[in-house]
Amino acid sequence: MADELRGEGLDRLLCLPLLQGMSRRDLLDVAGRVRLNFFRLENRRSLARQDTPGKGLYFILSGEVRADRRSLADDYMLSEWISAPLVVQPEALFGWRCRYSHTFTAASSLSLMEVDKSAVRDVLFQYPAFRLNMLNYFGYAARRADNFLWCEEGAGLAVRFGLFLRRRCLRVTGRKELSVKLATLAAELGWERRTLSRVLHGMEDDGLLRMVRGKVEIPELSLLP
Repeated sequence: MADELRGEGLDRLLCLPLLQGMSRRDLLDVAGRVRLNFFRLENRRSLARQDTPGKGLYFILSGEVRADRRSLADDYMLSEWISAPLVVQPEALFGWRCRYSHTFTAASSLSLMEVDKSAVRDVLFQYPAFRLNMLNYFGYAARRADNFLWCEEGAGLAVRFGLFLRRRCLRVTGRKELSVKLATLAAELGWERRTLSRVLHGMEDDGLLRMVRGKVEIPELSLLP
């Protein structure tokens, strides 16, 4: 049996998203019925690509992953860094469009557990704790999307820029990087280019972000207005 299913390793698995609330016996029972694939992914190696089908659940046990999302017109990209524990887009497994919305790449050496889609559907859903966790996950995602649609834009341009980013992020905290031309970003926001430049440079003076050629780097999104 894998080291991850012994002692502290087993307890760590039971704290993962979607597995919380399952008993040690439940998880050992799952391991006896389906293959839990444990593996490592080295820095800069790709885990899943935007618009490719989801074929299983990836649980990030340790390390940091980079999630990139390209716009539909492919004229800008938003990147974010997310630390373990993490389950990679369960919504890519079910529904009318079973594809990843982001490209996920190892930003450090990753330790992962993979569960095949058929095992999720045919075995894991038999456990009440897993079913409830999955329902809570989808319910939270739907409510979050609805809240952002009805969120007040705010009077300040800096506030509106922060909302533009948060609406497009998987998590509204942590390091982000927006790769975009200033003219493209101004068009997305509906602002004059000079107005956007003034707002961004003001936020840079306040230490909230850093502007480099073709990129806006945000060390901590939660600090933006």
